[in-house]
Amino acid sequence: MGIYPSRLQWVHKAVAEVDSSFGEIAVRGRLLDLDKDQGRIMDESGEVEFRFEYEPTGIKAGDFVEINGVVGEAGFTVTQVRLLASANGEWSGGDWERFNGAGKSLRRNLYVRARILDAVHRFFYQRNFIAVETPVLVRASAQEEHIRLFSTQYRREGTTEAENFYLAPSPELYMKRMLGVGLERIFQISRSFRNGETGAFHNPEFTLIEWYRAYASYEEIIHDVESLVAFVAAEVLGQ
Repeated sequence: MGIYPSRLQWVHKAVAEVDSSFGEIAVRGRLLDLDKDQGRIMDESGEVEFRFEYEPTGIKAGDFVEINGVVGEAGFTVTQVRLLASANGEWSGGDWERFNGAGKSLRRNLYVRARILDAVHRFFYQRNFIAVETPVLVRASAQEEHIRLFSTQYRREGTTEAENFYLAPSPELYMKRMLGVGLERIFQISRSFRNGETGAFHNPEFTLIEWYRAYASYEEIIHDVESLVAFVAAEVLGQ
């Protein structure tokens, strides 16, 4: 059995490390610009300009490449290049522009969101809650007058019989069943779905944080909410 060949040849560093390096270095990322023997490459850490010792062929702006070269008094001089993935058609608009245009605000928001979710987990773990995961596809949901559900059907293999299922509008019912069997401190960050809800504050698919602790009064749950918001703000924003 043969070994699957790696497309990567050199031990690489992050693009942001080029400016503080000296000597031989390899990086990989997306070519933002390429004009004859000069260009600019970007990875998640940042971007840097470079020049080739020669005028390269077989690559273009938008391609993902691995480059190897030398950082010296003349800047970053590339001696070798390997194509990792070729850009087809228009690459600089669409998703690329959404995540990297306008000050990269959407990209930054993804990092903030990840830190928020991490802080939520730590908040509950510090208070002896356990994280649970309940079904998203459910046979029935709570009879809520103002919540409309997404429905689908499941057909068992080898039969034409169909069962109705729904995308859960919240994890509430299954989490309450867990309370009933003695799990007293539980929380969940789940995807939830509600049909017909689209607007400035609603989406048909959204992330929901839900928690339960047995025997707590509503005043204690109010305190949970206040403490959670304050904890996450301090962890993510520092205040």
